[in-house]
Amino acid sequence: MHPIDHTPESVSKWIEFVLERERFNFSGAFSQGLIHNINSPLQNISMLVELMEAGFVSSDELSCPHCEKEIKERNQVFERERQWLHKLSQQVSLLDNMLRELRVLNEIERNPTEVDLNLLVSSLVQAFRCDLFFKHHVQFELRLASNLPLIRVLARHLMPALVHLFQNAMIALRGVSERQLVFESRVEGVWILLSIRDSGCGLTPGEEHKCFDLFYSGWPPAVQQQERHFGVGLFLASALLEPYGIKVKLQREGQETVATLEIPIKVCEVSGSKASCS
Repeated sequence: MHPIDHTPESVSKWIEFVLERERFNFSGAFSQGLIHNINSPLQNISMLVELMEAGFVSSDELSCPHCEKEIKERNQVFERERQWLHKLSQQVSLLDNMLRELRVLNEIERNPTEVDLNLLVSSLVQAFRCDLFFKHHVQFELRLASNLPLIRVLARHLMPALVHLFQNAMIALRGVSERQLVFESRVEGVWILLSIRDSGCGLTPGEEHKCFDLFYSGWPPAVQQQERHFGVGLFLASALLEPYGIKVKLQREGQETVATLEIPIKVCEVSGSKASCS
């Protein structure tokens, strides 16, 4: 058996290899919820169309233009049809919004220049709503500072890092009754701070740094029994963003666990896995 190569170049290649594989897993992780979310408005559209068709049949049968009773009934049919058309339009808008957010994420990921952090986070949150647990059981709040400067970070590195942090928060929230999640961005000095706050099961003292070790998993036994966790997510999130000078921190604040990205407000040029900032 060949020895494991721990040189920086090999580690960098390993990270890139895993990232390319995980790009397909990100969409798969939300596919069940995405199908559920799209299926509901589609079913509503189908039902509304059936009601409209039945309404048109009823309106055709009311053919006496000089009978007051028939006119009243015809108007009632037309009013119902207008309501169904309005609801149908709303369902179509829901589908359009879902697809638009997915298109925005795809465009952001393919953009090799600046990233609008607030736009990225807002679009990701819409994708996160495809997670049925998040959608139905988590109280969510978005607090984004306006007019944040653009950052030169490859979105294909930033997006999976944020997904890993979100998934960690979801795991932590599953074992508690009060489930609150907050995304917030702000500027402090020469840093943009993006924080993800959750009211989940939290950290044990001393775990703040160990959580970023490769294959370290400090989840409580009850959490481990529900699903196997390999201890890779936080390691990858940190490793992907470190070349940009972005720090990923995890700490406990009162009853919340806070994962924070400290993003320097300066230009970063990226070549392969290396970055130089000025």
